[in-house]
Amino acid sequence: MSSPIAATQRVLGDQPDVPSGQAPDEQAIALDRATAEAYSRWFHALSDATRIVILSYLARQSEPVPVGAIVNELGIGQSTVSHHLRTLLEVGFVRRQRDRTNQLYQVNRNCITRFPDAAEVVMGQRLPPRSEPDASDAEAAS
Repeated sequence: MSSPIAATQRVLGDQPDVPSGQAPDEQAIALDRATAEAYSRWFHALSDATRIVILSYLARQSEPVPVGAIVNELGIGQSTVSHHLRTLLEVGFVRRQRDRTNQLYQVNRNCITRFPDAAEVVMGQRLPPRSEPDASDAEAAS
């Protein structure tokens, strides 16, 4: 079994000092606290492997999915799935809708572009946004 550090190096590569692109000329522009806190919530939501599995599954579905289908497909307990979906919903990574007695979940497609942008801002490859990127902003933009 590999260590978490080895797994991270496999994913990120073993040469972290090699730039992946040009940093903005205005490197001195600091990330404001409100944006940093929003990004922190996003990254924290992805700090659990089960949440990543659930989000990845939902991202590959063309239609909203009931909790029971997620449980059956992924082999994760219903209460665990519900707990993780709540976390993903709170940060805007997933959306929920009611269909009679079922709660249906789908990935918020806006996150497909917003989250990589956040990573680029944090790593100095993109300028910070002008306003706080919170969950309601992600919902409104999609």
